[in-house]
Amino acid sequence: MEINSCKIKSVALLTVLARLGKKNCSRFIKNGIFRQVTWHLYRSFSLDQWIKSGKEACKLSSALLVEQLRIWKVFIQYGYCISDFSDLFPSLCIWLSVPTIQKLVDNDVMNEYCAIIKEAYLLVDVLAARLPNFYSCMHEITNDTARDEETWSWSQFGHIIDLALEWIQLKGIPYVQRLFDGTSKNCENRSLQDSEVNSFLWVISSVLNMLSSALKAVIPEDNMSLPNGRLPWLPDFIPSIGLAIIKNGYFSPSEVSSTISDSHLPQNCSILEYLCHLRLTKRQELAISSTCCLQGLVRVVASVDKLIQHANLELHNAPSKYQTLSTEDKVLANGILKSHVVDIRFLLTTSVKLISREWQQMQPVEMFGRGGPAPGVGVGWGAPGGGYWSLNTFLAQQDARLLIYLLETSKIIPFDKDRSEAGEMGFAMEMLNCALAACLIVGPGSRYIVDKLLKFIFEVPRLKILDFGIHRFLSLGEGYKRFVWNYGEEEYASFANVLATHFRDRWLSVKKKRKTMGENDHVSNKSMKKASHSLETIHEDTDETQTAGVETSSLSVEWAHQRLPLPAHWFLSAISTVHLEKNPRSPTASYKETYDFLEVAKGGLFFLLGIEAMPAFLRSELCSPVRYVPIVWKLHAMSVILLSGMGILEDEKSRDIYETLQNVYGKILDEEKSLQFEADIHENYSTFIETIIDQFAAES
Repeated sequence: MEINSCKIKSVALLTVLARLGKKNCSRFIKNGIFRQVTWHLYRSFSLDQWIKSGKEACKLSSALLVEQLRIWKVFIQYGYCISDFSDLFPSLCIWLSVPTIQKLVDNDVMNEYCAIIKEAYLLVDVLAARLPNFYSCMHEITNDTARDEETWSWSQFGHIIDLALEWIQLKGIPYVQRLFDGTSKNCENRSLQDSEVNSFLWVISSVLNMLSSALKAVIPEDNMSLPNGRLPWLPDFIPSIGLAIIKNGYFSPSEVSSTISDSHLPQNCSILEYLCHLRLTKRQELAISSTCCLQGLVRVVASVDKLIQHANLELHNAPSKYQTLSTEDKVLANGILKSHVVDIRFLLTTSVKLISREWQQMQPVEMFGRGGPAPGVGVGWGAPGGGYWSLNTFLAQQDARLLIYLLETSKIIPFDKDRSEAGEMGFAMEMLNCALAACLIVGPGSRYIVDKLLKFIFEVPRLKILDFGIHRFLSLGEGYKRFVWNYGEEEYASFANVLATHFRDRWLSVKKKRKTMGENDHVSNKSMKKASHSLETIHEDTDETQTAGVETSSLSVEWAHQRLPLPAHWFLSAISTVHLEKNPRSPTASYKETYDFLEVAKGGLFFLLGIEAMPAFLRSELCSPVRYVPIVWKLHAMSVILLSGMGILEDEKSRDIYETLQNVYGKILDEEKSLQFEADIHENYSTFIETIIDQFAAES
């Protein structure tokens, strides 16, 4: 049957309609539309047959198959047609297998073929995300309680993983191996063009991320339920994946080259070095695809290490057997990440440098204030570097996602023995500063990234690092009084809990419509206007019934009802939130804090001083987001904290921190020519000043 552009566009349209909701998917299945538009996928043919059809036919075939795979993916995401995948799998095997790259290059159809492979593995990735937990599933099977669908899922997935293993064994793909050994330019056959390299990288990225989803389904849900805290056995594909990565040069056998840049790449480099080289290039498409490959690589290695660590291996109690292992097996037993600390640190350092530049470039996107000239459609149009839909922003967000995976692995990376304690603390400060910067990059639709960043920032070890930085800052700076006290473990744990809870509730919770005040409340509120603790704000007309408990479609990225991207001064909210119980007539008085207000304020002061001290330990080329916030916002936050009373200053530690912050900001004020509170914060700022004066008078 002839393929034309109309058929391709019709499938694309149906894909969009399917993504709008489950009801459309159900209608398409009942009416037989889904089967009619996907029947091409069930046709089996060889690579030679596909190539012989001609280049134009290959282009049309590729475009149609890609759209058909995409609509399949949408249906599986909504839980439809999962059991029908077994009928599709035989014909899909050609697209999951490694082809002869030489034939694709010679016939100039590399991009078209790779586009199909990428979508095929993205489809399988969605299936992998729906797999039941491997060990729970096995337990149910032994008790004859497993469902047929779950049994089918894992039994069929074994062959898919075997096909994926062929893709990650890059040394077994001769044409591709030349990219890493530096012989591509000296070869008689033409080297891969940038577009072909980009297409191939997207395939590797989709394969790695699919394997990561499958490995995630193997990791036990509850380690405490395991006998002796270890897995009784490992499926064969776990060590196979790990050994494939070790043997195929993904990591450097020695040290990472320090000369890697956008214009230089050493010969016989590792795959990680090659991907870093592409990330540093000015060609955005290659930078994005290489970053996604790095994400998949880090996720796969971290999952393999975790499973090997939890396995009940005889090596744990038999050192003599360990000595008889091959080099690759020893690396697998020790942990791939621990065995390649230099590579991971290099990748972390590279990410820190990139994100430190990118967050500054993204700040002008907010130049239009609340949402840009066309909220939700063209946010940030006209901003330098493009808006939120530009490749610059997409690349920055991929860097932030990679940073999350790297920060999660940093917990198992040992300290560098060649560095001093101060050097290690400086490195830890850089990671913390980078996490703060990454929070400013993430936009709507990626709340989980900010959630993970907040989890990393507000862990006890990070707060201890901030405390260390504060004491070093006070000892090295002039005119600062040293603290004669120290925080205890309980205080660190309390700060970590209340700050993480506060910032999640403040910035990641769904915004709800404010309740309409009654007529009497409106009159009384009018008379209390001067005494109100909060300045006017812009009230959005939102329907609370539409935002609560409604499942959003896979097509939409909601810009309303949320607070992302974060403003540069987001970290000030812990000390600039007025205690709501002080104003019972406030329209928001029904909102009850689940944690103590004073504890949040104490933790907020500590955190603020910690990040104010952090730039003193950063390299000159790294800029801290805290320095980007105008001094008027910081002074305003320092004033707001006193509106709920002077209780915060009754605590000795908080009082000393407050005084130190006053000294820090006092030095900045000496350099400022003027402070424009009314221009930067609110035109009626004098009302707020009067409230502060009344508060001090009442306390006196």
